[in-house]
Amino acid sequence: MMIEIGFLSLFEVDLETLMYTQESVDLLVGIFGLITFEEAVVLIPGISAEIFYGLGCQNLKIAVGLGITDWETLTYVMNAYAEMLFAA
Repeated sequence: MMIEIGFLSLFEVDLETLMYTQESVDLLVGIFGLITFEEAVVLIPGISAEIFYGLGCQNLKIAVGLGITDWETLTYVMNAYAEMLFAA
């Protein structure tokens, strides 16, 4: 079972350990893969390394693949985070 509430909870969670099940991680990473920072720069214009790594964005390809979000929405969200976090 996958948990599809937002793109932060993509994987099944073991209710005893409160950790992602390795099976669900392996399945979704095997299907959709993980995004690298180099790929993210092309797909999400303006994303910085600080935002990408700070927010753990490697799973975004899975969220898009599952239809939870799209690259346009992610661009908006990432730019909004950047403005909030790095406002002078």
